[in-house]
Amino acid sequence: MKQKVLEIINVCNDGLFKAFFRDIKVREMVATFVSKILHIDKELIKRGEFQGGELIKKNKNEKAKTSDIIIKLENGDRIIIEMNQFPSKNIFEKNTSYGFSLLSEIVPVGSKDYPKVYIINIDCFNKFKTKSPIIRFKLRDEEGNEEINIYESVHVIVENVLSDEYNGDEDIKKVVKLLMMKDIKKMKKEFAKEEMYMAAIRRVEELSTDPNHVGYYNLEEAHKQDLYGMWEAGKENGIGIGRELGIKDGIGIGHQEATLMMINNMLSKNFDMETISEIVNMPVPEIKKLRKLKK
Repeated sequence: MKQKVLEIINVCNDGLFKAFFRDIKVREMVATFVSKILHIDKELIKRGEFQGGELIKKNKNEKAKTSDIIIKLENGDRIIIEMNQFPSKNIFEKNTSYGFSLLSEIVPVGSKDYPKVYIINIDCFNKFKTKSPIIRFKLRDEEGNEEINIYESVHVIVENVLSDEYNGDEDIKKVVKLLMMKDIKKMKKEFAKEEMYMAAIRRVEELSTDPNHVGYYNLEEAHKQDLYGMWEAGKENGIGIGRELGIKDGIGIGHQEATLMMINNMLSKNFDMETISEIVNMPVPEIKKLRKLKK
């Protein structure tokens, strides 16, 4: 019996997003999107190894870390893509910890040749309270001056990319728009004349007819109210970035250093202290004290 095709589908659904963005049939669109965001050669991305799953634990007591998508590039660099549908507590802290775990995994102890780790966060919320469509974070030294070119975290703020005021790259906007659309018929109408996006939409339709996938999809969507509850909890509790991110071996960045690097980066982008306090989940006096201690 043929599985009924879903007419309304949430591409941001965790299981669907992972299957969709890793799929070879969508590789052209994903590579274009990633290339435009990170300014990396698209062909290098297309040749990369797309995977996901659990990152290596540093000890048996460490909690499992499961990324949405990891792209292994032939030059040794890694790209992590995370779909952040709801701002649950510490979601950014968790995602950033993926980057540091991966960084420590691929950089041999004592090595001077550092591969780079990129994280692309697709944020379906605007926790940074910014009008910028894309925010970039890089590690800086303790004085907040020189950038350490081994790690970059990029946040694509969905509502700002889809805003009428957005004047950036059209392919970035189109991919984000496709991800946010839930009506497959409207998707087809919107992208009828663009084969790269139509190929992606056809793959969404194929995934929606897969009995195994549809079962998982429906189960996850049934818990949407729980996810909304997490969203509301996130609004009240704030979101931590850079806390307990330290890797005690490998490149040797401690959690205080990582937090300070994030703070200095945000200050360099003119974030006010109250916003930084909410993001890193640290009172303003503690932030000032930490900066003073490290000078």
